[in-house]
Amino acid sequence: DKTLRVLVAYDDQAVTKNTWTDEYLRLLEVDASRVVRYDSSKIYAAERILLPGPVESGNLTAERLAAIRRCLLPSVKPSHPGCLIAVNRTRATCRRVTNWPEVLDALRRVCGEREVIDFDADQFTVVEQIALFAGAAGVVGPHGAGLANTVYCPRSARVLEVLPRDHRRRQLCFQKIAQTLGIRHRYLIADESGLEDDFQVDARRVASCTARALGQ
Repeated sequence: DKTLRVLVAYDDQAVTKNTWTDEYLRLLEVDASRVVRYDSSKIYAAERILLPGPVESGNLTAERLAAIRRCLLPSVKPSHPGCLIAVNRTRATCRRVTNWPEVLDALRRVCGEREVIDFDADQFTVVEQIALFAGAAGVVGPHGAGLANTVYCPRSARVLEVLPRDHRRRQLCFQKIAQTLGIRHRYLIADESGLEDDFQVDARRVASCTARALGQ
């Protein structure tokens, strides 16, 4: 129903500026005139309210993942087909790979002619992110929000997630998403790291595991 108003919480207290909500609404053809920006100091009333159900992090059902793909993928043409996406968290506030340039160099060496894209989500629009992941042969990177884009990957893609040691039994949400979609997922455990600490990884090991996953 394109006459319904949409109440949206933009999370203005977030560490990073929220620009993606409006981009997703445009992709879903929700006109800006229908959007009501939520204000916690106000009380809202409506004759009819439609609410999304609660979703535990990483536990999206197959039906919900299929709905995301069905609503967003057809409107975007995949870019950089066959590329490897290396998810870069160097500008994040936690779980940064401290030797990221070394990891990136090692990945490019083992990938040969395959394009390796140093992916910083802040440098891509939502449409560009969807298009990039929709054409990817593989994704590699540390645990973090950037891996949520694997929901757009083709089912033939391979995902290698680098986990801090204290994360290995607590946050396997991206593994669950990949498994639900039929995408092969593997993970590597960093030698040392607290739950939210920055950490260093063995660049050659990351590159070697990535190459094997891609059949290089």
